[in-house]
Amino acid sequence: MRAALCAYRCGREDLARTYIDQAITVDYGIAEDIWFDRQIAPEFDAVRSTNMATYVREAFARKDAALKLNIPLKNELQAIYETDQQPRAQIDSLIQKYGNESAQMQQLWQHIHRTDSINLIRIESIIRQYGYPGKRLVGPNQSNTAWLIIQHSPLATQEKYLPLIRKAAEEGEMDKSNVALLVDRIRMYKGQKQLYGSQIAIDPSGKRHFHPIADEVNVNKRRADMDLGSIEDYARENDILYKPVGRKSKK
Repeated sequence: MRAALCAYRCGREDLARTYIDQAITVDYGIAEDIWFDRQIAPEFDAVRSTNMATYVREAFARKDAALKLNIPLKNELQAIYETDQQPRAQIDSLIQKYGNESAQMQQLWQHIHRTDSINLIRIESIIRQYGYPGKRLVGPNQSNTAWLIIQHSPLATQEKYLPLIRKAAEEGEMDKSNVALLVDRIRMYKGQKQLYGSQIAIDPSGKRHFHPIADEVNVNKRRADMDLGSIEDYARENDILYKPVGRKSKK
């Protein structure tokens, strides 16, 4: 997709279209991420109202039709995903500005919880109608949306849908890593140590740390089994000072 952007900026619209088609063919999910997630690739913002944007939408539509996806359902899940993520995108900036225990953060969390409740009603209705809405039904990106809303639901709901999530992952309908995150979230809510190190806590000052991890020396083995990167890389990505178990910190 970035090669297409370069070609378009150089006045080679024909070459840009070729690169767009190739990107969507090689990895549809990554192409969607790059185009639709503005945090991943903000450089595309400059061309979102140009001929390139029109061709990208047409190319994705052709691919969706070829895959026989449920387009209305895919679009509904995209809208649900956006309502889930938009308020959460404000968390870090509000913590830095006002603190984790501030009135502003409490207001934001109240809004998030209301939105989560509405989204869960919609997702449960979709599951009753279609089963888990996975890759074959809505494509790779939106295959994770139902899981995301369940991940943000109360403990009883998470436990209710864990078997469905496991089955969907086993059948290749969603990312296996999502199972690990849901298992960790459930264990954390039940006061147990997590297995995969996916759950992060934030203290009142805004400092991040991992929720306690069971058998921490083997956590990377378990993470690899679930298609997750190393705990060290995950810590760096989330600005966590992490000392691996069994290793001495460098002085």
